Amino acid sequence: MVRDGLMDETTALGMTRAVGRSVDRLATWQVQLLAEYIAGLDAESAAVATPDRAAARRTSELFTQMADRLEPLVVYAWRRQAASALARIMADAEPDPHVGAVPDEHDHDPRTTVRAVGFADLVSFTRVVRRLSERELAALVQRFEAVASDVVTAHGGRVVKTVGDEVLFVCRPGAPAAQIGLGVAEAIGQDDLLPEVRVGMSTGPVVGRLGDVFGTTVNRASRLTALARPGTVLVDVATVHSLAEVPDVEVHQLRGRSLRGIGHVVPWVLRRRTG
Repeated sequence: MVRDGLMDETTALGMTRAVGRSVDRLATWQVQLLAEYIAGLDAESAAVATPDRAAARRTSELFTQMADRLEPLVVYAWRRQAASALARIMADAEPDPHVGAVPDEHDHDPRTTVRAVGFADLVSFTRVVRRLSERELAALVQRFEAVASDVVTAHGGRVVKTVGDEVLFVCRPGAPAAQIGLGVAEAIGQDDLLPEVRVGMSTGPVVGRLGDVFGTTVNRASRLTALARPGTVLVDVATVHSLAEVPDVEVHQLRGRSLRGIGHVVPWVLRRRTG
């Protein structure tokens, strides 16, 4: 592709690294799932976190049998995800008439994209970890990611990453942000296997690199998450502005806070409108 002039060498190397990192996580995740499945067939093996030699060999044999069937799924999923990423780029090129103005001095910086950024953080996770086995902890984290991902993707958002007890997601401002923030808090609150969650959201410019997002908007969302009470969603004033035309939700202003590295922020509690 470099010789054909489709891209330069730096871009080609970057795309190669992207494939390597992503496929490494994919393969590791799949093998771990199969190893847990094999261990679950044997009560004695299920009690330990690391498979013994026999279980490891059975996992290897099973994966080898499945590889040719999984490969078309991987290619299909990659094409679908690429189509979604291209659709987001096209949508970003056109203003959304349903989203109100988001006040920020960097809105017109061509290197940034305006996004609603949210964190969902499990409450009292450290205390929960102490009473769970390694296998139970793995099941809890997997359940948390699955529930949060289902809500985020159902409303057009994207899960950027999961780090232990926290999920980072992004979406377009306005109604999608409200539905995702409230939906994640409600879905996890109703799940008997999971502790409560706190959600923080901020709207503004973000810089996307390596599949991740960076910037003050991300940092502000993280700090708001730490301030939120269990089962609640806190948002910043830019998110409030983006929700001006969104029905069935309401916001309540809280006392302003000075957040280290962020400055003065006025949190708002986001709720579904009742009555």
